[in-house]
Amino acid sequence: RLSPQIPASWDKLSVKNYLFGKSSISINFRRSGLTSLSYEISKDDDDPIKLQFEPSLPAFARINRVLIDGKAARISSNQSDYLKPALSLETTLKRRTLIEISFTGGIEIEVPDSPTQTGDRTSSLKILEVMPSSANSLNLSVEGLSGKTYKILARAPNGIQEISGAAIKGDENGWKAISIEFPAAEGDPVYQVKIIQIRPR
Repeated sequence: RLSPQIPASWDKLSVKNYLFGKSSISINFRRSGLTSLSYEISKDDDDPIKLQFEPSLPAFARINRVLIDGKAARISSNQSDYLKPALSLETTLKRRTLIEISFTGGIEIEVPDSPTQTGDRTSSLKILEVMPSSANSLNLSVEGLSGKTYKILARAPNGIQEISGAAIKGDENGWKAISIEFPAAEGDPVYQVKIIQIRPR
């Protein structure tokens, strides 16, 4: 089973000589726009490998088409239970296999890295849970320190319509910059939990 979960801000990724069963495989990932992904998987031997492929997709994405080496693939598509993979397919991996996925819609979330120094107390924003709140909106349960303001990024192919529990602060290379503020507390800072709801257009 291969279940790549590639950060939404990465448009390409190459992995070489990854041990998979008794074979060593290489993976080249490419993202074209916001609604097309491709995975080229290759290996140096001729021994066939049965592969169950379950890549992560944006929340609420609707699959249009999946091609394996240019041919339409049989897939198992789950569009309702967010706890299960949205896409699952089986294929036989030989020397080279190209898997292409196209979809519509979806919401992607990215949490920028927070630079820290050795010995610093952990203060980064934590995403505790991501779950749908309706047919077309996403709830994020996040945890942060009181008195701090954090930034996350969100995007959708048709844009973001509404956000509650946080504020949109502008655009950054196709992403909406979202500011999440945790109110100050008496005494030492403590962790607080907030629910952020994001609705795409």
